[in-house]
Amino acid sequence: VPCVPLQAMIFGLLGGFANIAYIGYVIIVSIFKKQVAEGWVTLSLQHASMFFILFMILSVFGEYLGRILEDTRGQPYFHIVENQKGTLASGELKSINVISE
Repeated sequence: VPCVPLQAMIFGLLGGFANIAYIGYVIIVSIFKKQVAEGWVTLSLQHASMFFILFMILSVFGEYLGRILEDTRGQPYFHIVENQKGTLASGELKSINVISE
C-alpha cells in the first residue's frame, strides 16, 4: 500500500510541472499572437507561478511526512531507560517508576 504523503509528493510535482508547462504556453502565446486580452499574460503568469510554489511546498511536506512515517513505523512510543521500585502512598511496593528518554 503506497504511503499517502508519497502520493501527495507525486501529485505536487506533477502539478508543479504542469504549471511550468502553462507558463511556457503563456509566453509562447504572448510572443506569437498579435491580439492578446489585456492583462491575460501577467495574470496567467502570476497565477501559474504562485501555484507552482504552492505545489512545490506540497511536495516538500509530502516528502517530509513520508520520511517521518518511515522512521517511526514499527517503533515503540517510548524507550525505557531504567526501572525503579517505588512506594505508593499506603507504603506498598507495587508500582514501578519508569524513566524514559
